[in-house]
Amino acid sequence: MDAKNLDLGFGLFSMSALINADPFITFGVTTTNIAAGPVSYSFLFSTPVVPGLYASSTSTGGVSVTNGARGSASVTTSGFYPTYISGYGLVGASPTNLGVDLGTAACTATGAPFTVTTTCAHGSTLNTYAPTFYNGLQALLTYTQSDIGSVASWSGAVTLNAQVVPEPATLLLVGIGVFTMGAVAARRRRG
Repeated sequence: MDAKNLDLGFGLFSMSALINADPFITFGVTTTNIAAGPVSYSFLFSTPVVPGLYASSTSTGGVSVTNGARGSASVTTSGFYPTYISGYGLVGASPTNLGVDLGTAACTATGAPFTVTTTCAHGSTLNTYAPTFYNGLQALLTYTQSDIGSVASWSGAVTLNAQVVPEPATLLLVGIGVFTMGAVAARRRRG
């Protein structure tokens, strides 16, 4: 998906997303603030995944901020959600928080107008949980951007990690091995 320079009346934004149905979402969002005051943005990315048991999730993300006309731009958490990035697994149509919320520190670029860019990596987080049957994945990005003409560029990812389940053929081979060892042991006792 690619959308460039969309004007919603409160700011220009460009958005691109690379979505892989099994089992992660990577995203990138760039917004240009055309309002005099701070503007809050929220983006929800969603994709179906191969239905199955998933036992852990990860998220990564970061932002680059270029200052605007006033010379000092910042990206802070919004009033919508307490972190920048959040991941959700879908059980049917019901979203379940995956526990991989990421980022609360502000990112600020200060200096001569339109000349300073600051990059803030918010790292990554991992959460392990009881195996859950998910059929979809969502990534939520929310933030507030200040300074007219400032630019914020985000990138990130949310991933579901499948529970490791042995293949039926592997289980069959293990069963045959155990049976054979038992038969050899029984034969030795008789002989």
